[in-house]
Amino acid sequence: MSQGRAAVIGMVLAVLAVVGVIVGPAIEWPWESPRDDGDLPSCGTVDLGPGTATSEVPADRAACLFDAAAERVGAELEVVSYTTEGDPIPVYYRHHPGVSGLEVMEDQTADSYGSGDWVVTQCPEATSPHALGVCTPRGS
Repeated sequence: MSQGRAAVIGMVLAVLAVVGVIVGPAIEWPWESPRDDGDLPSCGTVDLGPGTATSEVPADRAACLFDAAAERVGAELEVVSYTTEGDPIPVYYRHHPGVSGLEVMEDQTADSYGSGDWVVTQCPEATSPHALGVCTPRGS
């Protein structure tokens, strides 16, 4: 390779590295939402309605996240609760095969007074949506 061509390639790589450092951290998700990272079989959707506590998720729906099929291929349960103002807050409880606990994805994009973003946590001690144990932000 000629010295000039090597210098050009080096400059291009340097520019790409700088762009990656500047732009990279600003891009939290390469998808429209964090849920776009792969499909899991659904345990359905539970709409709790205004004023209903998350603890009222039916036991059979919560159990779906940890049944034999979920252990093999994973599972996802969507639970929709509402803010005091009536804004929907969908929460996706995801069990990935071979991984203990749950990944919890809270969609606050429709919350007029919330962050307007997604909140994603890993809860390795979770045994159901009612018993999450200690959770940490995704990527921590």
